[in-house]
Amino acid sequence: MYIRNAMWVWALVSGIVLATPYTEAEFEQLRAQIRITSAQSPSKAIGVTDDMLTEHGEKLSTRQKIRLLYGKAWFQIQTDDIEGAIVTLSVCKRMSKEISEPTILFSYYSLTAGALTRMSMYERALENYLESHRLAGLMDTELYLRQTENNIGNVYLKLGRYEDAKVYFERFYEDAKERELPQQMGVGLNNLGEVYFGLKDYQKALVFHTNSLSLRKENELTYHSSWSHHNLGRTYLALGNIELAEQHLVSAVALRKQSNAVADSIAPQIELIRLKLQQQGHRELEPLIHEVISLSSQHERFQEKVEAYQLLVDYYNQIQDWKNALSASDLYMQSKFDFLQRQAETGVAFYAAQMNLAMKERDIA
Repeated sequence: MYIRNAMWVWALVSGIVLATPYTEAEFEQLRAQIRITSAQSPSKAIGVTDDMLTEHGEKLSTRQKIRLLYGKAWFQIQTDDIEGAIVTLSVCKRMSKEISEPTILFSYYSLTAGALTRMSMYERALENYLESHRLAGLMDTELYLRQTENNIGNVYLKLGRYEDAKVYFERFYEDAKERELPQQMGVGLNNLGEVYFGLKDYQKALVFHTNSLSLRKENELTYHSSWSHHNLGRTYLALGNIELAEQHLVSAVALRKQSNAVADSIAPQIELIRLKLQQQGHRELEPLIHEVISLSSQHERFQEKVEAYQLLVDYYNQIQDWKNALSASDLYMQSKFDFLQRQAETGVAFYAAQMNLAMKERDIA
């Protein structure tokens, strides 16, 4: 499927453009149609983008085609078609050779890093973010530079390199504060809270997450508030305040479902189950865990699925149901294997795309 997709895109973009390219205003009208579709369904936006590339291909400049394909890659990442996104991005990289401006590759490296991060391939993601950071430094605005630094901080956070992450997050927050950007300020405070949580300085984490929530509420950043609630729930749980932890986690789940972000509601649901396991004696936990496992499968959240199966094992062990605990252990190991296999497939797709690109460049040379 991915090979056919790549061949179709190559056929689309390799032809000679004879018609006068669209003006920027005309191009933005096309993108507006895609944005409207993506707000409802990223998967449908992929098809709309393909249709527009086919229908309007002769009047789109190379730069405009790349920008549409970058959008398509982002929709593929959102729908967990990581291998498809990598194929699309490799086509963008090949097309960028026709454009003298090096910063056109900024989005390539940023989106590639985002795709790899989605599969928890953090070391490879870091390499791509660092390259996008270099390119961002060549651009005429510092906004992309600071956003990339925030992304690098997030990867360091996942790798447990908390002090490195803190440097990038502090820089991002101070820049947002100077520019008076409340949404970015909220992100910066939230991320600094995660750093201190990782360092087990829960009181400091509590301060940052509380300030982040206050700022987001003040500026009516409802969906973003869910992340503050989620992290406050985790922090209160670590501090042993079960009541406040539950309140914030319930709020996080509700806000994400209310925002049609069902997949993002899985993580706080897992924390809620973990909380109830600590309380013990919750016989109603089994259907809740199975619901989270089902959601994780439905939305292809492999890491969350592994965590949910681990909780199922813990639950059966807690109630001393050894037979089901053994069966759940088998499913847990299978889910870990599936996750590792998906990571391997993504790695193969990434290297295959790079090899395909190198071969085409050699043929042209």
